[in-house]
Amino acid sequence: MATILVVDDRKVNRDLIAMILGYKGHEVLEAGDGAEAIALIDTIRPDLVISDILMPTMDGYEFVRRLRSDIATASIPVIFSTAHFLDREAKALAETCGVKQIIYKPAGPETVLAEVDAALGLGSEAFELVEPQVFDREHLRFLSDSLTVQSEDLRRVQQRLEALIDLGQQLAAERDPVHVLESVCHSARKIIGAKYAAIALVDRESKALRHFFTSGMTAEAAALVGAQPVGRGMLGFLLNGGVRVRVRDIAEHPSFEGFPEHHPRMVSFLGAAIRSSQGVYGALYLTDKIGFDEFSQEDEKLIATLVAQVGIAFENARLFEDIQSYSAELEERVDARTAQLRSANRELESFSYSVSHDLRAPLRHIHGFADLLQRHTASSLDEVSRRYVKTIGEAAKQMGRLVDDLLAFSRMGRTEMRTIAVNLGQLAKEVIQELEEDTGRRNIVWELKPLPDVQGDPSMLRLVLVNLLANAVKYSGTRNEARIEMGSNWLQDETVFFVRDNGVGFDMRYVDKLFGVFQRLHRADEFEGTGIGLASVQRIIHRHGGRTWAEGVVDGGATFYFTLPQTNESREDEVKGLCLK
Repeated sequence: MATILVVDDRKVNRDLIAMILGYKGHEVLEAGDGAEAIALIDTIRPDLVISDILMPTMDGYEFVRRLRSDIATASIPVIFSTAHFLDREAKALAETCGVKQIIYKPAGPETVLAEVDAALGLGSEAFELVEPQVFDREHLRFLSDSLTVQSEDLRRVQQRLEALIDLGQQLAAERDPVHVLESVCHSARKIIGAKYAAIALVDRESKALRHFFTSGMTAEAAALVGAQPVGRGMLGFLLNGGVRVRVRDIAEHPSFEGFPEHHPRMVSFLGAAIRSSQGVYGALYLTDKIGFDEFSQEDEKLIATLVAQVGIAFENARLFEDIQSYSAELEERVDARTAQLRSANRELESFSYSVSHDLRAPLRHIHGFADLLQRHTASSLDEVSRRYVKTIGEAAKQMGRLVDDLLAFSRMGRTEMRTIAVNLGQLAKEVIQELEEDTGRRNIVWELKPLPDVQGDPSMLRLVLVNLLANAVKYSGTRNEARIEMGSNWLQDETVFFVRDNGVGFDMRYVDKLFGVFQRLHRADEFEGTGIGLASVQRIIHRHGGRTWAEGVVDGGATFYFTLPQTNESREDEVKGLCLK
């Protein structure tokens, strides 16, 4: 078996590949970035390297360049591993440094092992593809080409959209300004695809750098750059009132003459000022678009969205730092900044809604073209080709469901709440009755305990019950007798509701992923779904002033909890229940 070095800045990615390779008996070495990998290779010579592209300190490009420059290590085969939304950049980068194979994240075990076997020369001999059949009608070729192009573009947009939503959730939950800046700096470089990224914040009074965060640079280079004056060059232009700058080649732009001399060499540049209601106090910039000569207009729109979010989030954090000197004005100012943050979040939700809505048209085209292609070539295509067309159509349907769920999720954040008294027990009975109509043949034992009335939006609370009870039905489907229970408890000033089942459960190590958008703990071929339901539950409960959490045991069932603020009526109901006991 072979010795394989896995290089990735995320431990979870390294552990996954190590586990897959372990099944074949390979010895696995691990490194967190290119610099650590170079040091390891000096002592242990691996048979193969699997490397991420975007990593702090030293990225995949620089790592492979150094590997190839040493005659002792130049012949070690390398496989690049990268996210799907950077596939074009990865292909272009791989060609420049002699890397022939790429694994796109997330990849299944079969894909990883096949690429590893091929790189090690263990794969089966190449075979000649059968020549494509000649189609009778010319427009069939047009249908196939259009289908391929639109599928690729749609997948790329979807990947970037998911990354943006994930970053937006991180910013909304983060309260530490330093963590906000570090998260945005690294995420911006990953999403847009740049060799280097940096965020500079300047103290308004001293005009000196207050914070300087980088991604992709070594600690030594970052320290030298951050120690330089910032009044000149493009960085000075952005910090002194510039909005956004996108340059193909900085050597042709006179404004870059004053850029710090210790900054790593760069060609293309994309930067934007970080603004707040008080003015410009920082800048986010990226250099050297990976795989391309320059940054695109889409990249410029993305960086504008990112600086808007980090500007509002960081300004809120600054207000808390001034609490001693501005204690009398603090509440009013926080309210104003919170309103701005809500406005920025609404803009991000509107952006997500708009992008998701725009995805529907190409999805319809893909599904329609696939259907036309299937009907027009039913007799001329072989079985393999027909299966390819069917797979494309089914994938388009699945992505359509994802887009519909994402649209509903975006609408939820913008819908006005209609708060009234809600009989949650009656609502639960109605939902259970609807579910029983769809699961009449299954042996399900329902235990619905008395539930207090609550104050809330009946439509939204109904959606909470539908998602939780339907999940309990779905994940207990492997049981001969499914048992589903719903009840409540009184906890200080809030009522805790729970839905419990005896289904397949889940691993508590991954409980933090349960309520995230597009996060699932079970494979799609085991249990269908899109990963939006529990995220919708959490958003609705948060809007009602409550909390959500879950407990589970693998193959031992799960319990999902949510709380709602208690009303006078619900307290009376609870007291009556205790008296009856």
